[in-house]
Amino acid sequence: MIDAKELVVRPASAGDLPACCALMKELGLNWPDPRDAQAMEAAIDALWSRNPCVLEADEAARYGYLMEHHNKVVGFFGNVPSRYLMNGKPVLASVATAWGIKKEYRAHKQLLADGYFVANPLALKLVTTASARAGLMYLHYGGSYAPLKRLDEVYVVPFRLGQLLALSLPAALKPLAALLNLLPLWRMGAGAAPKAIVNEFTLDSFPDDYDTFWAEAAANAKGLMAWRDAATIRWAYGASRRNTPTRFFVLREHADGPIVAYAVILRETIARDASFNRWKVSDLLALSGSHRSTLLRTLIHMLASSGCDELEFHVPGTLEQKDIHAFTLKRRTRAFPVLYQGAVEPAPPTWPSRATGPLPRSMATRHMREPAT
Repeated sequence: MIDAKELVVRPASAGDLPACCALMKELGLNWPDPRDAQAMEAAIDALWSRNPCVLEADEAARYGYLMEHHNKVVGFFGNVPSRYLMNGKPVLASVATAWGIKKEYRAHKQLLADGYFVANPLALKLVTTASARAGLMYLHYGGSYAPLKRLDEVYVVPFRLGQLLALSLPAALKPLAALLNLLPLWRMGAGAAPKAIVNEFTLDSFPDDYDTFWAEAAANAKGLMAWRDAATIRWAYGASRRNTPTRFFVLREHADGPIVAYAVILRETIARDASFNRWKVSDLLALSGSHRSTLLRTLIHMLASSGCDELEFHVPGTLEQKDIHAFTLKRRTRAFPVLYQGAVEPAPPTWPSRATGPLPRSMATRHMREPAT
């Protein structure tokens, strides 16, 4: 029987991260092998080292909380500081990235949970969980599901409908499906390509006036919105997605005019057919609905003429099917609910726990090991 008095729960430091990540790998989570120093360094770099919010956060909220026994890490609740807007007001949030605790220490799991939910100085805590049951921890500490609608809806503009249908057809029928490629259904409602000034850029060649656009968009934001200044976008699409083809675009009112809309598209590989050319809108922000429509119509025409098979949209809360001015299909995808706990204004931490009693027994085993993102 392990004595709780022998356990230490404290904020993790940068020097603790290799041991914490190695524990996650040992517990079966999708983390690099600790023997692969380069892969481990890349994972830490992607989440924390390049994160512009890490140094803004209090030292106790930069990396998460760990549990030690005789100076050995036996539990970790990982945290990635991230900036958001709450009704136009900047707020630094604690976004859970992974949690895990060795089996023989799970009787004391609430000590680790208290560290993240109670001692953590960042008042707002967020998670997108791959397991609905894993969200019980947030609910147990007074959390709630974010009121986001249509999380499971993906909108699809099929440029080559035959290629899309062939993904689920037997080989004998694929030649017949190819005949549907002759029908440009996507043009229904698309109209002619707009005469718009759309500039493509890279993370190394950000438009000088991008942050001016972001400041105007942020001033009119309502509800909860991810922070999108140039530094955050460089981090979000930099190290962690360096192997994913990514394209960035801005729309201007005229050649020398201000930026009025921004979009990011990603190339998504299909396992059952690597030749299928699917692009997905990953991020979208505009100062008005007409600006958004102009940018989307421009991208639709551009991708259609470049041999793209389909363009997908999965940006819940930002876009609805009626906003896409082209023939559009809809499919369902597995949705990961967003949970949050806390308030915008930070409150003094309370120790021991403010939780309502011990954690549920159903969280004693595998659900403490689930990745939070």
